[in-house]
Amino acid sequence: MNGVALEVKSSVASSPIMHISNELQLDMTGWTVLVLCLVHLNEARGSDRTLSSLIHELIERGAGRPAIQQTFRSKLGKIGVEQRHYELFTELGYEVRSTSFYGVTDGFPSIRRSSLSNSVKKVTYELIPAGVDSFQIDRGSAMNHFLPS
Repeated sequence: MNGVALEVKSSVASSPIMHISNELQLDMTGWTVLVLCLVHLNEARGSDRTLSSLIHELIERGAGRPAIQQTFRSKLGKIGVEQRHYELFTELGYEVRSTSFYGVTDGFPSIRRSSLSNSVKKVTYELIPAGVDSFQIDRGSAMNHFLPS
């Protein structure tokens, strides 16, 4: 798995758009493989698949592995979701409508740090899935990159 990265985007819009929040997210520098995953979701009030239930499920899966649990909690904290917030996410759930995978290669339409002036920072942009259809890969191909060799 060395040199392999996964960037996951989610959207609840009827016509999904992938929001790229900085010029490094799809930059191949340092990676031999970069897979972009788009998870298209439906919002579902009253669903049992809420953010809170998913957080608890992932913490439970890490039972007996405190380092994994700590890393997960730390990453949640970095995006502003502290343990005291977990129960705030119990009303709105999500159901997966579809999942798409794309191989980010040299021809993939993205902004890379190396193509920007040093005075340009914090670049944000959007990708439309139809515009990257030719880079779509199947789930099996995408997941094979993450299996131990």
